[in-house]
Amino acid sequence: MRENVNKVKEQALEKMTIKMEKPRTTVVRGFTFESAHFLPDYVGKCRNFHGHSYILDIGISGLVNETSGMVVDFGMIKRMVNPIIEELDHHLLNEVGYHHFPSDMPTAENMVMWMKTELELELYLFLLSADAKISQWQDIKLESIRLYETAHNYAEWRRQ
Repeated sequence: MRENVNKVKEQALEKMTIKMEKPRTTVVRGFTFESAHFLPDYVGKCRNFHGHSYILDIGISGLVNETSGMVVDFGMIKRMVNPIIEELDHHLLNEVGYHHFPSDMPTAENMVMWMKTELELELYLFLLSADAKISQWQDIKLESIRLYETAHNYAEWRRQ
């Protein structure tokens, strides 16, 4: 009986594998930074100057490389994100002048969409580079960005 079940499972897996694309896996690297801001056009407490201990999670998807067993090296994600963190950490977000940052209204939602643009640009430039051409990471994509303002509140972008 057990042999028949295993045989049926093997046959089903074979048929599924033929029809399925290679599965993508997402890896997530977390970051933290401290910043202050105020929302000038908001009616409520956030109109006042205040700070947050932000937590930022960046998801990169791709195929698991058979040789390395990785989608992407976490160090590469860190190299992509560090320039953003350096511009925001211990700064007043309303005064950040870095490459189209939404300093006029630095909400978590606006920051996530700005980060999406910046990180997709960084990823695109990496994939054009000589390093990418010789590496195993040629089919990677920015998959998600989650920015926590507090332990319970976050804004998120996800690839559709």
